[in-house]
Amino acid sequence: MSISFLLPLSSRNANAVVWRGLMVQKATQQLLFDVDWSPGLDVLVVDLPPGTGDVHLTLAQLVKVDGIVIVSTPQEVALADVKKGVDMFRKTGVPVRLPFLIFHLHLCLCLTAWV
Repeated sequence: MSISFLLPLSSRNANAVVWRGLMVQKATQQLLFDVDWSPGLDVLVVDLPPGTGDVHLTLAQLVKVDGIVIVSTPQEVALADVKKGVDMFRKTGVPVRLPFLIFHLHLCLCLTAWV
């Protein structure tokens, strides 16, 4: 299921979605409560952008979350977002199960070496 299914057909692939506050909360509520997740949903994986925005808070406040897994790259700016996200979820009572780092190897053809 994708939030893009809640958008008009004409704007699904063509335009950026610019929502704030109540619009984001309403769309999140629709995704969580108006979709038929039965029978017996065991795990729901929600891919969120980095940060501590409206969707993160809405999820933490509206549903019982057993835990979160934060996936990040090892860059300093990404890790700063991870720290803020972990702090926010802990303050809302959501357990952080596992921080997960993705290390990316890049082959630089100009140097013929791994970077």
